[in-house]
Amino acid sequence: MTDHKSPEPDQLPDNHLFESKKKYTKLTKPVQIVITDFPYLPFDEFQSRFHIIEKNQLYTYTDHLERHVLELPKMNKQVKENPDSLEKWLLFLKGDRKTKGELAMQEPTFQKAYDELNQMSNDKEMRARALSRDIFLKDQMQYQDDAREEGRIQSQMESVKLLFKKEKSPLEILELLEIPLSTVHDYLSL
Repeated sequence: MTDHKSPEPDQLPDNHLFESKKKYTKLTKPVQIVITDFPYLPFDEFQSRFHIIEKNQLYTYTDHLERHVLELPKMNKQVKENPDSLEKWLLFLKGDRKTKGELAMQEPTFQKAYDELNQMSNDKEMRARALSRDIFLKDQMQYQDDAREEGRIQSQMESVKLLFKKEKSPLEILELLEIPLSTVHDYLSL
């Protein structure tokens, strides 16, 4: 059994979560919001809410933790004639300059966001940071894609060699793995 020590008082973060004598159930619920610009979940709804649930018993562990997934492409199909606040924010995020401007004229909150966005886009340093972040994110996605492809090729190569050791002919390997004969020969020559 592991001995769990409480952190020293000077090691605790200085925020409301660690106020002494405060019950956990009285703490503010942490909510994670994930916004995608691509369809991700197999549901038609653009908003999905998740909780931690025990898989076999379907028992909710706690309702004090939530993850919301908002899928922008699905939202366009479901926006009502009079969108609610969430739908307006998503329209603002996804919308073009005209849509953002229209929303800014309707409500002061959107006007403030619109003004901030314009100020950021006019700031050369801020634009450079945004461009740098965009390049970084695209590079990371490419690295992940490359690693997956490399893993797929490595696995395929190992399968070809294993089948060949088990005395399968290149034609049999081609049929089993559904890969071109030239690829089978390439893997066998390595």
